[in-house]
Amino acid sequence: MQKMPLLTPTENISPAKALRWVLFLSAGCALALFLPALWQDGGRFALISDFNHQQIPFSMHSNWALRHGATNWDWYTDLGVPFLGAFGFYTLGSPFFWISFLFPPEAFPYLVGWLYMLKYVLAALMAFLWLKRYAKNPLWAVAGALLYAFAGFNSLNLMYYHFHEVMALFPLALYALDELLLEGRRGVFAFSIALCALVNYFFFFGEALFLLVYFLLRYPQKGWRGFWKNLKKAAPEALLGVLCAAVLLLPSALFIFNSPKAGQTLAADHFLLYPKERILLILKAFFFPPEAMIHQTIGEGFDFSSASLYLPCVGLGLLPAALKKPTVFRKPLGVLLLFMAIPVLNASFTLGNAFYYARWFYMPLLLMIVLTMQTLEEAPRRLCLQSLALVGSLTLLFSLLLSYGPLRPFLIHPESLSALTWTSLSGFIGTAVCLFLPPRRRAPAFLCLVVLFSVFTGQTSLRLYRGFHAEEQAAYARGYFQNLRHLPLVPPGDHEENYRFYTFDPGWNLSMIRHVPSVNSFTSTNSPATDEFFRAVGIEKIAASLFPEEPRDLLTLLSVRYLVETDLKPGYSLVTKRTSGIGDLWILENPAFIPLGFPLTHYLTKEALLDIPLPQRPAFLMDALVLPKGEKAPTHLSPMKSSLPPDPLSLAQEKRTQSVQNFWRTTDGFGGRANAPKATTYFFSVPWDRGWTAQVDGEPVPIRKTLGMMALDVPKGEHSVAFSYRTPGRLAGALISLFSTILLLYYTRRSRRGFKRTSHKNPKPPAR
Repeated sequence: MQKMPLLTPTENISPAKALRWVLFLSAGCALALFLPALWQDGGRFALISDFNHQQIPFSMHSNWALRHGATNWDWYTDLGVPFLGAFGFYTLGSPFFWISFLFPPEAFPYLVGWLYMLKYVLAALMAFLWLKRYAKNPLWAVAGALLYAFAGFNSLNLMYYHFHEVMALFPLALYALDELLLEGRRGVFAFSIALCALVNYFFFFGEALFLLVYFLLRYPQKGWRGFWKNLKKAAPEALLGVLCAAVLLLPSALFIFNSPKAGQTLAADHFLLYPKERILLILKAFFFPPEAMIHQTIGEGFDFSSASLYLPCVGLGLLPAALKKPTVFRKPLGVLLLFMAIPVLNASFTLGNAFYYARWFYMPLLLMIVLTMQTLEEAPRRLCLQSLALVGSLTLLFSLLLSYGPLRPFLIHPESLSALTWTSLSGFIGTAVCLFLPPRRRAPAFLCLVVLFSVFTGQTSLRLYRGFHAEEQAAYARGYFQNLRHLPLVPPGDHEENYRFYTFDPGWNLSMIRHVPSVNSFTSTNSPATDEFFRAVGIEKIAASLFPEEPRDLLTLLSVRYLVETDLKPGYSLVTKRTSGIGDLWILENPAFIPLGFPLTHYLTKEALLDIPLPQRPAFLMDALVLPKGEKAPTHLSPMKSSLPPDPLSLAQEKRTQSVQNFWRTTDGFGGRANAPKATTYFFSVPWDRGWTAQVDGEPVPIRKTLGMMALDVPKGEHSVAFSYRTPGRLAGALISLFSTILLLYYTRRSRRGFKRTSHKNPKPPAR
């Protein structure tokens, strides 16, 4: 086995040797970052909140669903959701998920720490691939690669596991675009676009906008003719890459088209100016190392915007010096800084979302890194020292204003501010010391500092996350998910499929782990149709579905038979008591349970429903169809005239005997047998989706959409009823991807250059 050569002071090393250093140092830093936690957790890796409650269950559930062919309708997420729509954002496009798919679902808590390390290594390798073009000495590109992989953005976003593959793969797109427009290398850009689009469609929109700015401002266009020449090269490959990703992009686009989050746009009064607190948090992102989203020194003490621009050791200390020099990166970075400064422009990277998100900051970070790298390598020492002194002074001033000045009311953790300030300033001092070294020693010395600061600042964020809920973190480390997978929830002999569970357990995604139909999940990708229903009945949906404190009538309406609670609830029958690993769980039975698919005898307009007091609405909905505006009521339903809600318990007993019998459900649909004494409308609390079709006795019938749920008119007599589901866009997307991939392979093969660079007779040095 070849030994890794010692890092010796040298003016230049070969690119191959530099690549080995990237691999060695990034892997070493990642091990130093994660190995202590893995050791403490007995080989598993647990963190906090979204990571424990979402990222691990999502990956385990996706693995299980693919192995069992449950990839159309997912009964185990929220009230039900298209599988591709729910997990195309989180897992299905990630190459790291497909690595974990090689192992059984229960192995994921043991794999996730190692997969995290692999993401850091890949981020460094992809960054080096792009940066080496712009470094005279490849060792500076090694330093830049580590700056990117272990940037504050990554440390801050540790709780969002699915963000990191996005950041890891993005530099490939810049590398491929450079190769296409500067070297004439075809096909790689289309491949990189397809990969970025598959990994995460939400981030891909922001990346596309960034690439447009980069394309317009980075490359010398030489008038309209030069612009058109570059556009003819880049646009077809970009389009081809998008089409190659249609297998996930098309179903996801159809899914989110009606999503309530898609309609949440920025308020008009925040178009041009941020609130004062947000301005301070953005300044903090510029000046200080990251903390954790649940522990912020200023503001409200927490911030989930993902705002961090910190680079290990050097921070943004050399940015003023870098922007003085005319380079091809100055214009695009200047425009992107303007985007950061104006709310409406910042929101354009997140489809105009109403919430402030800085989840695109990893893109301008790359430009800041290449400018920092070039400044350290080429700029005069005096200019660099002046830049470090300027940024250091501003950092200290900001800290003093927070500690003793007019910004004091915004300071939450004074003790943390001191640590942040000295970490930033010590990095500037260390960088300044490197500048006084001989040029051949400067890069190795700076690289050593980057390694130290990468591990230190990363460990700081990791410890803040893991220490926030120490008891919960310890329970997850002891194997909470493995315990849940084998936790008996259903009484022996109960083989019915016509009911759901309601869970009020710290692991809100218990239904995904145990594969029982649910009504509440902790996910951002619930069915868009449920938003209308949630608002009508008083369920608050942020990420988790937050039910009212006394939800019995609502649970009856949603066919909840069993509840998983952390204590006994009056009015429910005790089934059994279990231990979850975090605490005791009480399995309770709802005495007013109504099976899925029960008859309605009245109707209401939506306006009439909204006039009813909120707590009483579920009781009315147990016997009334809510008509969309302008829709005529079926003749067999009578208007709901009573102003008093029906008695839920007696109504439930009546509906139970009249409900659909022999109920069955699969990933492709559900159904049963309805015995209607007269023409009847049956209500199914399953979210409506354009992929649903219905049949009565095998004949197609229209589906009634009521408050985002579904109802079906059934004639008098005994009939079989069936709903079938096919994911919209799934087949079309797969065919588009297949033909586009064939076209891409043909395009690269037919090209004279293919995946090879053009051989220039008089090669020019790369633009800097």
